[in-house]
Amino acid sequence: MKKYSIYLFAAATALLSAACSSGSDSAGADPEVTFTTEVTRTDVQTALGSGAQMNVYLSQTGTVVSKTAVLHQGLCTGSTWKGVPPIYLKPKEEQFLFAIWPYAQEATDATKYPVTAAAQTDYLYSGAGVSVSYEKPTAVLKMRHAMAIFAFDVRSYVGGRLSRIEIGGEEFPTAGELRVTSGKITVRETGSYAHTCDLALSEQGSGDGVTFFVIPFELKPAKEVEVKMQVGDKEYTCQLPAREYMGNTKYVFHTNLTEAGLSLLPEQIEEISLDEAAGVQPAAAHYGLLRIKHNAESIVVPEVAGTEPWGMIYWGDGKSEPYASGKSYTYTTPGAQLLSIDLWGADGVTFSSLKGIEEIDFSKF
Repeated sequence: MKKYSIYLFAAATALLSAACSSGSDSAGADPEVTFTTEVTRTDVQTALGSGAQMNVYLSQTGTVVSKTAVLHQGLCTGSTWKGVPPIYLKPKEEQFLFAIWPYAQEATDATKYPVTAAAQTDYLYSGAGVSVSYEKPTAVLKMRHAMAIFAFDVRSYVGGRLSRIEIGGEEFPTAGELRVTSGKITVRETGSYAHTCDLALSEQGSGDGVTFFVIPFELKPAKEVEVKMQVGDKEYTCQLPAREYMGNTKYVFHTNLTEAGLSLLPEQIEEISLDEAAGVQPAAAHYGLLRIKHNAESIVVPEVAGTEPWGMIYWGDGKSEPYASGKSYTYTTPGAQLLSIDLWGADGVTFSSLKGIEEIDFSKF
């Protein structure tokens, strides 16, 4: 009887040992997939830290996300990311990692991750897949910025306090779907976005005082996107210049607010890649305002002398356009007009003709 009990105990111990070994093979012996992230321009988006969550996709291909790509929740612990629940691969198995920040449980399709302008989120994407395998379970994902950044530097020659910037129109995107491999956002909705602020304005400019995220888009000639600024109890408007506004790029609009109006010229847009270091704000050129009272049906603006002068013409009938030497204009309704020209970098003017001109005001030139 005693001998039988010893054999029974030995058999039970063997079974228990086998059970423990089986559990270790499924969760302990297999290496866990982990990764770290590098974010371009962390002065735009702080490096993702402990507790952050993102969408992690596992796919069998590294260039095009397959329809069978599996969504996992990624959680940052310290400086390392892990899957929740943990991700394990079988011997000789290879998969490719993709990621989008922040975590969106409903975004199961890595080619149609939803984004909106209203969320004001710096959506980050990893681009082409990074290989992980049973033999090499760790990876580094380089995260880039999918959105464009609009920053408005407002130089005001009338003072005032800026409380709101609204930008919008039929061409301005407000919602879309992000593709993880390229960062391209397919526009699904258009409209407007309004950004509130409280900023005292001066001739020194506001720097990057008003900054927000925008879905990338291309604005073609003859298409309009309007910029509205609320300064005190007055609203000023101008048109966004036609061009392509790309993701992973910051656009600094050096705008000018004068008695004549608000101007935003293409040559005053500073473009900064978010893969590069921050740019330096250019110094303001000398500003002058020229006013001309006239009753001419057609008029030619004066020649301007100076070092690369530039400016904005306000014809007096609600129309405006960038200054160009020798530019002429014909009014649809003849009569008395007040023509105003904002000029920067100008140190002299020459009129080719004074026909129809009643008064020239140089007091603020």
